[in-house]
Amino acid sequence: MHDKLARTSTFDQLGALAQKAVKACACLIVLSIPIGCAETGDFGRKPYSVLDDKIIPTVAKGVAQTREQPVSWFRYTEAEKNLRNEAEKLVTPYGRHVFLERSIRRVERANLVSNRVDWNSPERYTARLDREKFDSGRSRVRTIMSHMQDDGHFMLRFEKAMVKVLRADRSRAEHLRINRDYPPAERANARNRIKENRAVMAETISIMNRRIDAYDEALHITPLRFPGTGMGPARKLLLDLEDYTKSLAQRLG
Repeated sequence: MHDKLARTSTFDQLGALAQKAVKACACLIVLSIPIGCAETGDFGRKPYSVLDDKIIPTVAKGVAQTREQPVSWFRYTEAEKNLRNEAEKLVTPYGRHVFLERSIRRVERANLVSNRVDWNSPERYTARLDREKFDSGRSRVRTIMSHMQDDGHFMLRFEKAMVKVLRADRSRAEHLRINRDYPPAERANARNRIKENRAVMAETISIMNRRIDAYDEALHITPLRFPGTGMGPARKLLLDLEDYTKSLAQRLG
């Protein structure tokens, strides 16, 4: 009886130590964020960095395990790496003032923190536009349209990556269905990788829907600030972006 209690106490202590270690790692990542924020990639989006592409994903797997979430220890295929890179480029917040936001957002996407910021809220996007200090509705709408056009560019790249991974995962699932003699660990890793890939796709599409709401609100209030501003082309571009996002959601099922 005493031995059992002793073992239970030891396991509880180890669990507490593991949680503290995870929190410490998350804190170290957050503190080191400015190191990875010195440069930007295409269209001001996410560039490659050791912090974002190596350290954060590794720590994220440990965090997911402590939360009993699906974790696959398979190495990422080139298609899976590309999917995650294109997803991150697509959902990266806009603006030269948001380098810190970008890295914090990536920490959030790795599920290293429980409280998340709504980076793509209409209020936050409007505030970002206000920092530009537009003197005409035309320049404001032109900037919003350029953001939507950038999103369309990155959505095309994300779609291509998404199609490749969906095709590969269908093949993976078919092999699991046909061959019952795979070792349990291999089967578990394969199933979890499929879940991980779909989670990346679903979250990216969800973020894009939120961003579309932000564009819609920004266009909606523009005539109040700049009466007489033409909205036709911008509204059409927004509808095209919305339809495109819906088509990706349908493809994911």
